Amino acid sequence: MKVNKSMFDLSEDILSTFEAKRLKSQEIDQTEKSAKTDTGNKWDKLEKQMDKEEKIKEIEDKDFDKEAKDKFHKMMGCSKDHAAEIDIYNKTYPEKIERVKLMKE
Repeated sequence: MKVNKSMFDLSEDILSTFEAKRLKSQEIDQTEKSAKTDTGNKWDKLEKQMDKEEKIKEIEDKDFDKEAKDKFHKMMGCSKDHAAEIDIYNKTYPEKIERVKLMKE
């Protein structure tokens, strides 16, 4: 099946942002790349290797499904209807005062 390149790129971006497996593998790859250094003595290398293993263990234990849902929820915004607030905001100052007076009565 042929797909437009821009649509394919968009779908890849969406999956990279919300798919738990991809998020986990990307974070593991970043950790492994950042830990690769050939400088230092063998004890420094050993310490870096142990740190890398600990970080990878933390990444594997992380709940990426929950993080993706939270990210999606934040992106969608509030579900409350703010029409009344917007209506008040768009009124002139005298109209706002009149409305407050009517509410007090």
